[in-house]
Amino acid sequence: MTQPASSAPLSHATRLGRLAMVATAVALGLVALTGVLGPSAAVVPLPPGPFPAGASLQPSAWLVTLLLMAAVILSVAATAAGWVALREGWAPSPTRLLAAGIVAAGVLALVPPVGGADVLSYAAYGHIAGQGRDPYAVRPSSLTDPFARAVEDPWRSTPSVYGPLATAEQALVVRVSGGDLRVAVGLLDVVNAAAFAVAGWLLFVLAGADEGRRRRAVLAFGCNPVLLFAVVAGAHVDALAVLAVVGSLALLRRSPWWAGVASGAGVLVKLTAGLPAVGWAWLLERSRQRRQAVALAGGAVAATAAGYLGTGLHALGQARRASSFVSVGTPWRPVRSVLQAVAGHGVASFVVGAGSLAVTVLLAVRLARDLPEADPADRADPVAQAARAGLAVALAWTLAAPYVLAWYDVVPWALAALLPASRYHRILLAHTGMLALAYLPGRVVALPPILAGATTVLRSAVSPLVLGVLLIAALTGSSQRSVRHWV
Repeated sequence: MTQPASSAPLSHATRLGRLAMVATAVALGLVALTGVLGPSAAVVPLPPGPFPAGASLQPSAWLVTLLLMAAVILSVAATAAGWVALREGWAPSPTRLLAAGIVAAGVLALVPPVGGADVLSYAAYGHIAGQGRDPYAVRPSSLTDPFARAVEDPWRSTPSVYGPLATAEQALVVRVSGGDLRVAVGLLDVVNAAAFAVAGWLLFVLAGADEGRRRRAVLAFGCNPVLLFAVVAGAHVDALAVLAVVGSLALLRRSPWWAGVASGAGVLVKLTAGLPAVGWAWLLERSRQRRQAVALAGGAVAATAAGYLGTGLHALGQARRASSFVSVGTPWRPVRSVLQAVAGHGVASFVVGAGSLAVTVLLAVRLARDLPEADPADRADPVAQAARAGLAVALAWTLAAPYVLAWYDVVPWALAALLPASRYHRILLAHTGMLALAYLPGRVVALPPILAGATTVLRSAVSPLVLGVLLIAALTGSSQRSVRHWV
């Protein structure tokens, strides 16, 4: 007797895909649980209140670190398994995947931010701006109000490093909150989660009508648990920057000028959001569309200039100083330490800055040759071509930059979402996952001695080694095509 279709055994690809979705749900559940437990080494203390939703159980540093470590490992495994399942024939509904990602972002936005205290500095800068003061000149440590006192190291003594558009958004949110710090933090989380969700939806649309490409786009971005943890759970302003980048990509075919304006808006959130536009201008120039390249550049310059001229060029000061920072978790940190001991701080900073720039350029050229173009449809699709051009620059900077954190990877992830899975997707996944692990539990607070030692080794030894290997792997990948074939 023939079995009914409903009872037919599931294929290996379908089982693997469903397992990836279960792992994603468990991982994000662990992140949400960490937030709900309340103030800890991973969750900032907030004044009492119903929103965002959370208790005050004071979980131990060990507990939250292990919860988040399990969440990151599960997230990386789930993302990798999802890609394998797609390759082997798993065919979930891309619309349902997108909806699941949006729901996950919404849930994470309703609990206190997890994995860092950056959102407290956002609230403080918005509060400073709302008082008519200059957040690019006033340090939170110089004030005594609740917003300023809540800011944690290293931002207490640091003026804003973010662009005028980010500051305007922060000031508006603080005003809407009525001066309530807890509500302000919650609203900042909601706005950033909404920006991430809209960017995911735009990528879904840009992927076209082909369901396979839509699945790829959603699994790489909108329903990617690694990004949902690193960007959304932490309430990072990078979500606003990536929305501007994706918006610019969406506008590129219709109006290079407005695409440039959108790219400039991204720069007004965070300077590095303008990197993909360099790739787009290069693509237009190589395609002999010089008028469009000029329009793109003109729109970006006009928007950026309008924002910074309205605020004052001194707003670039802290961002310029931050460009000389070196993350503990990058391979440049041990390089700088050795050079500083031998030749002094000035020489070490110059060599690291010049070296990282040279490596970025070299890697961008390599990526321009090697990024995949496996689907025949991609070769004729200007959106896929533009995503590839922008990714060559953005990914090169992400892998080679001296100062980078897990949520900085969100821009290359958005562009990679529109390309076929490749070795560079795996490199990016390992990069984001390693950085997410290295900076657990998140806050700069005293930890138990054994845990402090373990996190120090992970951050200052394991992470630089892994990121160095990933950089070398990206630089030494075999060339698949020439630049002229690529464009």
